[in-house]
Amino acid sequence: MRNLRRPLGLVPLIVLAACQAADQPIAGAADDPGEIPEYSIEQFLASTNVFGSSFSPTGDKILVSGDETGIYNAYAIPIDGSPSVQLTHSADDAVRVAGYFPTDERFLYLSDQGGNELHHLFVRSGWNVTETIAVICALAVFGSAVGLIGHGFEVSEFNMAVGYIVVGTLYYFTIESAWRRKSFLGRKIPDTREGD
Repeated sequence: MRNLRRPLGLVPLIVLAACQAADQPIAGAADDPGEIPEYSIEQFLASTNVFGSSFSPTGDKILVSGDETGIYNAYAIPIDGSPSVQLTHSADDAVRVAGYFPTDERFLYLSDQGGNELHHLFVRSGWNVTETIAVICALAVFGSAVGLIGHGFEVSEFNMAVGYIVVGTLYYFTIESAWRRKSFLGRKIPDTREGD
């Protein structure tokens, strides 16, 4: 008990040493903080919000999400100070960028539908969302039709499974390298280094 009294007796001395007189200025404080600017609500609402960032593989631009149009879309902002380039053109659904791929101009982004907070991950590689979903749905319908036709002709399950594995493997390798075959797809991935 006696050992506890010594440290407790030092507490008032420490508190007194830490206190300063109110008329003494705080070290490092500015003499005149200046006027704080005031903005109107119109100026506040007209401001652009930007978030997320990812440097391009070449390091000459930054990928961000911004609400310049009123809806969040993806933009590439060149580091040389030239104007930003809008990469997505959604009028309804917010686009939240995730980042560039490490070796090319493709990028990942998240988007929901109508603010329902059910986000899906997309890859921007030349097609827009509607075209991509149409292709995926067409492939699903085709696969279902092949399965139903195979069932109708009583093709063995083993042969159907092998067929689906072969077609799935071909599909995987086609999609994996499809962005390299832009002419095959009939699309050009926009070069964001240009100003248009």
